[in-house]
Amino acid sequence: MTGPSGAATRELWARLARPVDAQAGLGALFGLEPGPAALAVAVGLAGAPETERLLADLHDLSRGLATRVATVHERCAGEIRGPILWSETNAARASSNGATDVFVCEISRRVTDTAENRIVVAGLLAVVRAGLAVEASDDLPAALRDERDRVVAAGREAETWLVSPAFAAVDRARPGSRDLHRARNGQRRSRYGTALALFQRVAQPVTPALIDRLLDPATAAEHAALLATIANEPSARGGPIVLVDGEARIGPIRYRHGTRPGPPAG
Repeated sequence: MTGPSGAATRELWARLARPVDAQAGLGALFGLEPGPAALAVAVGLAGAPETERLLADLHDLSRGLATRVATVHERCAGEIRGPILWSETNAARASSNGATDVFVCEISRRVTDTAENRIVVAGLLAVVRAGLAVEASDDLPAALRDERDRVVAAGREAETWLVSPAFAAVDRARPGSRDLHRARNGQRRSRYGTALALFQRVAQPVTPALIDRLLDPATAAEHAALLATIANEPSARGGPIVLVDGEARIGPIRYRHGTRPGPPAG
């Protein structure tokens, strides 16, 4: 749904206090139970334009991945390929019946486990989880059921990339603030733009398109009334909307989907 009513709902969502608990927000504003709300969030992420753009970009991206030089310990038999680590070498020989041609060497090599590639992997993992959740459940909200095949396909494509040689050796741990800073400010930031966009979308999976898909006329009318009520309440005009116990609250105003917006009685 588009137009003024859809705009009112998107404005309400934009005013939710950050970070937004997407499931709680969909419960308060759309009346979704936790299970369907979680699946709606999955559809929002796996079906987002950012997901589509990254998956389309991966063929080119994988041919020129960011790399770094890392020092690794490698067991060598019959040859020395770098500085010998004698403590590790003696342990390796002891476990090899005293073989004297076994060495553990310190070797430098280029690896793909970089901040930029961890950002890619984090986005792909989120899409995989979203696709699996939708595929395994029958609780998808009716308004989103025609998205099921597309979301499942996106999850499977993301999984294929995760196990590909390009990304198989990249750390699966969630990137930290240092990784994000490096990816955003490094020389390859423009090349990894689609990955950075998806990483941001993972944190905010409810898209305007998802909101419009979930919106029905009755809900749109409630949201328009809620926005008008907020505008007429001086103590609520400038602050964020907070989610508490299944309600959207701002100043004295309390709203839960299916109820008349307004301040509490009494």
